[in-house]
Amino acid sequence: MSTSVPQAVQGWHDFYIMTGGASATLVGLLFTTMALRSDRASESNLADEQDLWTAASVPLVCFLDILLLSLAFLVPDQGALGLGLPVLALAAVGALQLFWVSGRSRSIPSLRLWGRLLPILVCYLGQAVVGVAALTAHGEVLWIVALVIAG
Repeated sequence: MSTSVPQAVQGWHDFYIMTGGASATLVGLLFTTMALRSDRASESNLADEQDLWTAASVPLVCFLDILLLSLAFLVPDQGALGLGLPVLALAAVGALQLFWVSGRSRSIPSLRLWGRLLPILVCYLGQAVVGVAALTAHGEVLWIVALVIAG
């Protein structure tokens, strides 16, 4: 039985409201923490501060991704193209950011573990699958985005 994209999205409405609100809160807390940390930047050198912001960019982009995914899924009367393109674009931006951080990780000892970034990259791959499924109007696999968000 084939499920249309709007039907599949409607069943998850409350889930997207909850995840969007939670991720918006976490983005705000992360910004607050980093702003408070930056107030003490004179006590450390600039390179350490830049490394800290690079490391913080990973959870920041992940939380923003979940927030924007939730917003994309909450648009009323969303069609397959209107949902698939943003989901694919967010997956691409997130993956590119991970590759940028991994390139910087040579200078940041705490980010040398690719094992910390690989599961996030797998989640972006799952998100890309959801985007392609939405573009091809296969609403029955949109539940995968719940796994991506939980990951």
